[in-house]
Amino acid sequence: MRVLIDTLPGACGAREHVLALMCQKSPEVSEVFVTRPNAGITVLSKYRSVENLNDTGKLVDFIRRVGIELVLIGPEKPLVDGVTDDLREEGIKVFGPTRAAAQLEGSKYFAKSIMQPARVPTARFKTFNDRELRRALEYVGGIQNWQNPIVVKADGLCGGKGVTIAHNLQEAEKAIKDCLEAKVFGLGGSMILIEEFLPDYPGLARSEVSFFALVDQHGNFVLLPTSADYKPVFNGDKGPNTGGMGAFAPVPWVSKEMTQQVRDLIFAPVIQKMKEEGMPFSGLLYAGLKWTPKGPQVVEFNVRLGDPEILPIFMTLKTDLIPVMHTIASGGSIAGFSPNYKTGFGVTLVMTSQGYPGDYEKGLPITIDGLPLTDDFCLVHAGTKMVGDVLQTDSGRVLDPTVLAPSLEQGGEWLQRIAGHIRWGNGVSNGPHWRTDIGANVPLVLPEFS
Repeated sequence: MRVLIDTLPGACGAREHVLALMCQKSPEVSEVFVTRPNAGITVLSKYRSVENLNDTGKLVDFIRRVGIELVLIGPEKPLVDGVTDDLREEGIKVFGPTRAAAQLEGSKYFAKSIMQPARVPTARFKTFNDRELRRALEYVGGIQNWQNPIVVKADGLCGGKGVTIAHNLQEAEKAIKDCLEAKVFGLGGSMILIEEFLPDYPGLARSEVSFFALVDQHGNFVLLPTSADYKPVFNGDKGPNTGGMGAFAPVPWVSKEMTQQVRDLIFAPVIQKMKEEGMPFSGLLYAGLKWTPKGPQVVEFNVRLGDPEILPIFMTLKTDLIPVMHTIASGGSIAGFSPNYKTGFGVTLVMTSQGYPGDYEKGLPITIDGLPLTDDFCLVHAGTKMVGDVLQTDSGRVLDPTVLAPSLEQGGEWLQRIAGHIRWGNGVSNGPHWRTDIGANVPLVLPEFS
C-alpha cells in the first residue's frame, strides 16, 4: 500500500511524524509520501519525496500518477476546508471527516448545537458575534461573583490560542475585545462563546483527559488509550498556554467504568446525532474532557490526532492501525475490532525553543548524542529541518523524546536524562527549554470526594 500523509496547508509536525512512523512499521505499507516533511520523516526508509502539491488539482494528479491507496490528513484546517470531500469526489480513499462533520472542531458553537439535543454533558454558554460587542461586554460586566473564572472562546480555528480563562472583569473584557474588535484571530474570532468554568474533581490536580476514537461511517467506534497533556509552558502549570509541553498515556485514574461512562454519555450520542443530521462522522474523533464532581464534561472536540497526546499512545500500541484506517477510509466496518497494547506508560517530553509560545529563533544547529537505541524510546521530530548535513530547529516545538516505561515517574526521569543529551543554540538564551515535572505526582486512582 502506498500512503500519502497530506499536511497542507500547514507545516509538518510531531503528529505527522508519528503517522509516518506508523506507516514505517506497518507491513501493509510499501511507501509513504509526505508533504513538507520534517527531518525526522526524511530518514525513514519507506519515505518518498513529494512535489509541491499546493492545490487540489495537483494533489489529485499526483495521487493517481503514483498510485496512492490511502490519504491521511494530519492537521485540522484541511479537514475543515473540505479536502476530504474534494478527494472523495475523485474516488480517492481518505481517512478523515467530511467538511460538514469537521465542524465539530471548526466551530465550537456547532459542537454545542450537536451536544445539547444529544444531552451530552458540557459547560453552559452564551454566544456573541462581532456585531454584539457591547452586549458581550455588558454580559460580563453584570457578573457579580468572580470567585470562579469564566471562559472566553473564539468560535473557529485559532491554532490552539483562542481560549482565555478570565479571572476578573478586566481579563474578560480584553479577551472579548481581542476577538470581536481587534480581530486578533481573524474570522476564527468573529463569534465567541462565554462559558461557565468547569470545576475540577475534588482532590484531583489534573482533571483534564483526552479520549480518541476511531469511527467508521456506520457508527461503530473504538476508543484508544486515554491521554493527558501539559498545556502551560512552565513547571507547576504556570505561564501561558502552549500546544502542549508533554503528555502521558494511559491516564491511570481513569477506570474501565469511567471509560464506559464516556462511551455511553459522549461518543455514542454525538456519533448518532451526527448520523441523524445527515453528517455521519468517520475518521478520528478526539474529545477533550474535564472530570468534574458531576462526572465527565466535554471541553472541546477535535477531528484529528492530538499533538502531543498521540505520541505516548503510539508508544503503547501493539496493533497496526494503518489497515484499520484504510478500512474506515474505504467505507468499511470496524465492528468487533479491538487493538492490543503493551504494558506500561507512554510518556512524552516536548522540547521547545526559548521564548515559545512567544518569539523565538529558528535555524539553530542541533547536537544529539548518547540517546538510547531501544524499542522503548523514540525521538519524534516536531519542528526540524536539514540544511546540508546539519540538523536545525525550524519551529517553537522542536523535538519530542518519548518513552515506554513501567511507571509515569520512571518515564519522566528517563526523559530528563535523555533531554540532557540534546542541545542547540548556546544552551542558555536560545537553547532548548522543557518542563521537568512531566509524569510526576499523577494519582493512580480517582480521589474520594473531600
